[in-house]
Amino acid sequence: MTVEAARQRDFGVADAVRIAREAHSGQADKAGQPYIGHVLRVMGRVDTDVEKMAAALHDVIEDTDATPESLLDLGVPEEVVDAVLALTKRAGETYSDFVDRVGAHPIARQVKIADLADNSDPRRIAALRVRNDALAAELRGLAEQFNKEADELEAKPAQLEAKYAKAIEALGASEQVAQWRKETR
Repeated sequence: MTVEAARQRDFGVADAVRIAREAHSGQADKAGQPYIGHVLRVMGRVDTDVEKMAAALHDVIEDTDATPESLLDLGVPEEVVDAVLALTKRAGETYSDFVDRVGAHPIARQVKIADLADNSDPRRIAALRVRNDALAAELRGLAEQFNKEADELEAKPAQLEAKYAKAIEALGASEQVAQWRKETR
């Protein structure tokens, strides 16, 4: 949709979801699931269309290349962009300042409450545990493989020495003979 087309009609929740899908395309949440799932769950926890639009876009400025200007150019209403800006953490900002700003903005406050509710949902936490358990098991397997290969490498010189003992012995003997010849000349 062109900027002109977006401006010629009312911007709605579906438009915000489309922008969020495009902006978060390829991103995964901490449980390894498509990030848009989090966005949609947050939207499901708020009531008004303006809150739903802000919920759909709540991480696009913070986590993608989107800017307030690019959102406005796509037809996102200014009150939604203001809410998204209130929800966007700023470099060097204390958490206390962030909470104060979000709390002072009625739309941002409702979206943040929904965001925190989704992030702390027991089902989501269980999915994180499962993913973390699987990752831990994979890392343990890699560590075991690494240790086994390291042990094999450590044993290699002794194995090679045993395999070539006669050659090493002969080489040592020939070096002794060479040394004796050198000394006797």
